[in-house]
Amino acid sequence: MSDLQPGVYQHLVTRELDGLLRTVSDRDLIDRRSLDLADSHETLVRHLAALTRRALRSVRGENDAVRLARQVEIVNRVADLLGDLVPEAAPEEMVEGRGRAALDCQGPGRRWPGALSAPTGGPPHRQCAAGQRAPGSQRSAMS
Repeated sequence: MSDLQPGVYQHLVTRELDGLLRTVSDRDLIDRRSLDLADSHETLVRHLAALTRRALRSVRGENDAVRLARQVEIVNRVADLLGDLVPEAAPEEMVEGRGRAALDCQGPGRRWPGALSAPTGGPPHRQCAAGQRAPGSQRSAMS
């Protein structure tokens, strides 16, 4: 964000944006408000998701396996930190060592893995019939 254009942003004020806002000479043009506690977690998680996406995308390695291993390591360290900071809200969600995706479920009435559900009162687990694939999934060489 190198240039600040007039307009409504409704963005989280980061250090970079704060620095740009300080360069605006007419303070009446700036409207800052505290985050609404009712949905502050949504605003903050979008910010964290964008940071995480950018960080994981920038990971390099001598080959794809090394790159994926590093990405998994980063995600697991973040999950570990969340567990340390908020133990009651961060269940054990470490990524399996090789970073695989679950695309199929086997057997009638089997539930999708916990990572695809909301364990804290969200929507119920989706169920699948024997051998049915997750909607939109394809077989992968990841398994």
